[in-house]
Amino acid sequence: MTAAAARDPQIERARAWAILLVVAAHALMAYMRTPIAWALREAPGVLVFDGLVWIIHSFAMPAFCLLAGAAARQTLAAHGPRAFLRRRARRLVLPFALWVVPNSLLLAALWRHGAALQGAREVTADAAAIQHTADPISLGHLWFLYYLITYSALAAALWSWPLARRAVLACSWSRTGATLATAAPVALLLLFTQQTEITTPQRLWPSPQVWLFHALFFAAGFIARPAGPPGPARPAADGDGSGGGAQQAGLAAWRGREGWLLLAGSAALFAGLVPVLSARPAAMPAPASVATALLMSATSAGVLLVQPRAPAPRALQLLADRSYQLYLFHLPVVVALQLALLSLGWPALVKPALVTAATLALCLGALQLGSWLSRCWRRARSA
Repeated sequence: MTAAAARDPQIERARAWAILLVVAAHALMAYMRTPIAWALREAPGVLVFDGLVWIIHSFAMPAFCLLAGAAARQTLAAHGPRAFLRRRARRLVLPFALWVVPNSLLLAALWRHGAALQGAREVTADAAAIQHTADPISLGHLWFLYYLITYSALAAALWSWPLARRAVLACSWSRTGATLATAAPVALLLLFTQQTEITTPQRLWPSPQVWLFHALFFAAGFIARPAGPPGPARPAADGDGSGGGAQQAGLAAWRGREGWLLLAGSAALFAGLVPVLSARPAAMPAPASVATALLMSATSAGVLLVQPRAPAPRALQLLADRSYQLYLFHLPVVVALQLALLSLGWPALVKPALVTAATLALCLGALQLGSWLSRCWRRARSA
């Protein structure tokens, strides 16, 4: 089976939507009502953007970890631990080692420029880390790669242990079941921290709470039974094929409805959380932490379930194929565009959309140009 044929269309679509939402969330952060550790803030901000960013933050990175766990299992099953580690070293360790320092310096310069443009302002702990007043370098958005490297190493070690490998292969949980099962441990973690979200880590020393939180979703993707590529409909008992096709279509429709029900439940949970989130208490009430855990798990599972099993359209597939590179390079572009638009008196509803579209266009264009130049170089050398 080719790599393209082995791809799960639902995972491909979910990966595309996840990276799109991550870029959009970062584009919204400069225009929120609530002050956060960002390079700039355009007052007075739009309160709706606060809710959108919170919702995206609550499930986008858990979803990425879920997808990374599923991909790790697939690669380990197909190629073994050594090949898996070689691939992860090339795809995770090398880019992180090469980009973390330039990215940190670039973000620090952008944050200083934003502070200079807007004058003195409160600097929170995260902003201080980005400005190099806490550590020699800060992770920025590359914290995800940093933590994913440790999860990948742990997954390879477990796969090398026959007993653990057999236990994973024998697991009959679906992705939906495994994802929903994260709600209980996530709730315990949020109750321990008395929060409704996990902060973004900036320091090189890993945060135990952040590491464990994302490890739970990586593990859910890792142990869950693969859905497998979509295949032809099974023939019915009478041989005309209609019954089997109808049964598969009905199952797909039910899963889609199940996904929308989960997302509707997440929306109801968020509506109940709005008063608590607006009050911003120092310690979140226990019911709010539990509701957040349910929302995170239900949204992550629902987003996967509502994706059709058909191959993704070309635009979505391009986002899925380039999601990793987009994640690597998008944040400095987003912040630079936000700073460039700061002096323009355009409506706050326009700027985030423009920043998102321009970031995707610039990054995808540069990546496509790089691929074309690489192909030209290889052809020239082989000629």
